[in-house]
Amino acid sequence: MIEERIYRMIPLLDERQRRLYLANEAISCGRGGISLISRISGMSRTTITKAVEELNSNDKIDGNVRRSGGGRNYIESKYPDI
Repeated sequence: MIEERIYRMIPLLDERQRRLYLANEAISCGRGGISLISRISGMSRTTITKAVEELNSNDKIDGNVRRSGGGRNYIESKYPDI
C-alpha cells in the first residue's frame, strides 16, 4: 500500500517536493520509517533524515529547490574584464 502511494507520487514531484514527501511518509511510519522508505524509494537514508529535520525545524521552508550558493560562479567574478 505504501509502495503504491510512493510509486504513484514520485514522478509528479520535483527534487525538493520528493524529499519532503518521503520524509513525511517516514515520519508517519514511526520507528524504522526512514530505512523502510529508503528501501522502497531508493533515496539515501541521509537525504531522508535531513528532510525529516527540515520538516521538524521551526524555520520557514522557502520555495527554493536547493540551498543558495550551489552551482557555478559567474565568469565575471573570475575574469572581471569580460
